Amino acid sequence: MSLSKWERATKWPLAALSLVFIAVYAWQVVAQPIDPWNILANSAMYVLWAMFVADYVTRLLLSERKWTFVKQNVLSLVVVVLPAFGPLRILLLLPAFNSLQRTGRIALRGRIVTYVASSVVMVVVIGSLAILDVERGAPGASIDSFGDAVWWSFITLTTVGYGNYSPVTVMGRVIAVGMMLAGIGLLSVVTSYLASWMVSRVSEDKKKSEQITRAQIEGVEKRLERIEMLLQDLQR
Repeated sequence: MSLSKWERATKWPLAALSLVFIAVYAWQVVAQPIDPWNILANSAMYVLWAMFVADYVTRLLLSERKWTFVKQNVLSLVVVVLPAFGPLRILLLLPAFNSLQRTGRIALRGRIVTYVASSVVMVVVIGSLAILDVERGAPGASIDSFGDAVWWSFITLTTVGYGNYSPVTVMGRVIAVGMMLAGIGLLSVVTSYLASWMVSRVSEDKKKSEQITRAQIEGVEKRLERIEMLLQDLQR
């Protein structure tokens, strides 16, 4: 099987596995189940992680240029390596996000709107669960509920930062930096999209005005030709 066929065949299953992961992870973080349910949840997430590792290894073996594949799929490598370190397992959500972005045959503007909307939802969900996971129970922590985590995610993503909620752990601050960078990136996408849309509208208006002007000139030329023909007839 070729690499392209494998990716087409596994795209949606990987997205489904990622969504299963977020459901299990969200239940574990928000509900804080006790054993044996907590052990079962951890086991399920490690099984999902193993599936993503197997997918990455399979794609690496199927690729003709191994080093090129590694360089072009750094994010996939991060996804399969870092989740072994506690809260960073939230990165297993990224395959679902990537699959959603690669699918669909909608227009470019529709894809941009879908990208921005899904990015905001995904980043807020990821940030809220991750920050609550690392901050709750830490000495001096102000984020101890999912509602607090969602509010913190919104104000951090928009780089507003009112200051009423702030991470106190090292991992929490790392997550905050990632959220702020994601917010800046999304703002850049929206800004570039608006600029492109305005340029395209101005270009369309300019083309319309040029077409109208050209039609008017052609109309004047035809009238002048008629007048010239009448004058020639009168001179005869």
